[in-house]
Amino acid sequence: MLAPLKTKFIWLLKETTGSCMEVTRLLSQGMDRPLPWYVRLRIRGHFLICYFCRRYGVQLRFLRRASRRYQEREDAGPRDHDSDHSHAHSDSHSDSPDHGAPAGPAESVPAFRPLTAEAKERIKARLRGATPPPPS
Repeated sequence: MLAPLKTKFIWLLKETTGSCMEVTRLLSQGMDRPLPWYVRLRIRGHFLICYFCRRYGVQLRFLRRASRRYQEREDAGPRDHDSDHSHAHSDSHSDSPDHGAPAGPAESVPAFRPLTAEAKERIKARLRGATPPPPS
């Protein structure tokens, strides 16, 4: 009894929220301009049934933040590494597409500085889903 109802609900949700191709297009457009509330609602509904589109949205937001930080550092010119670490986590998330998005671990890495072996291992551990050891 419950299985057919669940199947109908998922089918209805998929029909009303659109295909993955449409949602990814809307997510990309949402990076360029504000989307109407009903379009954002459709995207959120699609996220309920599609993990891959939800991950794509997280990746887009991460790339946007990373490119903005890179541009800010390029505009600011050379700095010492201590000042990079002191404000690395003070991002205000002021623009709407990034609001409430979790900060990524790679955001505190200064531009043009190669990763240490320890940092590479932490990244690999996080990608595998393991808890990385605390930095020394």
